[in-house]
Amino acid sequence: MSLTTSDLKESLIAAKDLELIYPTHDDNLAVKKSVNTANQILSVIRKYEEVGIRDLMYYLDLCEHTSRKYLNVLFELGYLKRSRRGKEFYYSYSGDSSDE
Repeated sequence: MSLTTSDLKESLIAAKDLELIYPTHDDNLAVKKSVNTANQILSVIRKYEEVGIRDLMYYLDLCEHTSRKYLNVLFELGYLKRSRRGKEFYYSYSGDSSDE
């Protein structure tokens, strides 16, 4: 069972911490998987400082739709900042001191 975007937001809001999202003790496997995926995305972005959707698809073997969904939710929740270059958005960790 997959989470909707609003369910994903709700789960991540409930677990919000600007370092990494706290692992959840929720019994729902979809929630646990979503929190784990969000943490993997944050880890990749912190490691490489800035990533685009195609980078994330490559590093984590995610489809484009899933990558976009998570990046948008994490951006909306304040975990990430983004900059646009041409048609592509690039995401970086919002805790970084560098400006867009």
